[in-house]
Amino acid sequence: MNSMLANEPATTANAAAQAMHAAPLAPANSPLHGELRKAVWDYCRELAAVCRSDAHEFEGTGLARGRIGPAQFLAAWHRATGDADARDAALAHAQATLETMGGDPLRFDWIGGLTGTTWALRRIAWLDDEPLDPDFSDEIDRTLTLRLGVAQWTGDYDLISGVVGDGLYALDHPDRAWRDRLVGAALAHLVKLARTNENGTTWFTEPHLLPEHQRVLFPNGYHNLGLAHGVPGVIGLLARCIESDCHAQTARPLLDGAMRWLQAQSLRLPGREPSTGEKGYFASFAESDRPTRLAWCYGDLGVCAAVLRAADAAGRDDWRAFALEIARDCASRSADECFVNDMGICHGSAGAALVFLRLWQQLGDESLAQAARFWAQRTLDMRLAQFPHTAGVFRAEWEDGQYFPVACVSWITGAAGVGLALLSCLTGDPDAWDAPYLTDLPRGAQQGTDLPRGAQP
Repeated sequence: MNSMLANEPATTANAAAQAMHAAPLAPANSPLHGELRKAVWDYCRELAAVCRSDAHEFEGTGLARGRIGPAQFLAAWHRATGDADARDAALAHAQATLETMGGDPLRFDWIGGLTGTTWALRRIAWLDDEPLDPDFSDEIDRTLTLRLGVAQWTGDYDLISGVVGDGLYALDHPDRAWRDRLVGAALAHLVKLARTNENGTTWFTEPHLLPEHQRVLFPNGYHNLGLAHGVPGVIGLLARCIESDCHAQTARPLLDGAMRWLQAQSLRLPGREPSTGEKGYFASFAESDRPTRLAWCYGDLGVCAAVLRAADAAGRDDWRAFALEIARDCASRSADECFVNDMGICHGSAGAALVFLRLWQQLGDESLAQAARFWAQRTLDMRLAQFPHTAGVFRAEWEDGQYFPVACVSWITGAAGVGLALLSCLTGDPDAWDAPYLTDLPRGAQQGTDLPRGAQP
């Protein structure tokens, strides 16, 4: 793999430098206006300074908590403003990631391992004057082929670290032969792992794969209903396969069955109403009747993103109507009903702002734009002065029966992800930096519609 660092720093026009200090006019596909728009823009500039800093300690080379996360935000900030310092810092983070990738344990997690990092390095290669080698990822692709070549998959099937994540990596592979081979292998495992009953098609998480605190509650395993770890993630991958016309003939019947099963888990169906009286369409697990918080990782908001993606891929107006119903319900909830305790993308306020943005860009419902504004403002309001080195960004950790804040700069729960989510709200940019979350706009969704969808980058 060659260096991604150019020999000379990029130069930028004075006009571009000035653009860093004043928020540009709101495009039609941005929900932020007026004083909120200015405040969010100023905060993104603070977050860019945070992500440029060398003072942070990073955990491994993964997309979730490594240097490559801040590099993603700095690349986006450079693209929006022409900030040459952001470009140089993004390339420095990328080069440091390349130099340490070989020293990490060989994990193929999509969000926290080598496949996600490889995808992210490709995403920002445009910053460099010297492109990546054509064989940049050959070793990783060959090893992933061996990983997927087992006769029986015994690990997680999910987006974060399982077969779904492997499939998402493969779908964005620039080499069509690698793409088709790896996607086919991932789908073959999902076919084998699928369980079909009168409600449709689903996937089960065996008890040996559960963390201890969940195994106590579900000693026999469970059916996970979260986008990050469950069936909605499979639905998102299958929809992407259909969008990309990659093994669509395998993906379509699986998608139909998975959507039937998911809809049968709705807590709004007779006999499945929550015993607690709480709001919500879906629990975290099919074996539970308690709705979960509003978040990307678990709960109705992430499920809604997957359902809408499936609707667009399959051309199902009834699924689209179901997604709009869920989205409007999510938008109607007060902050006290949402149980959002931190700022990041995974289960925080910026993640809510991002998903509502993407839902609004596709569905055009004004209540979703209002929700995106609410959660963007909420993100600003949640900053903690005790963490100046992360511009107030924190993640909430649970210990001894309560949450406590921890400063965080990462892509999934920290400053880098907060910056990317808020910058997307500002620019309305359809750039698919959020493809690993399955919240990116469907490929081709920007064309042929009068809804407020973004223009091609």
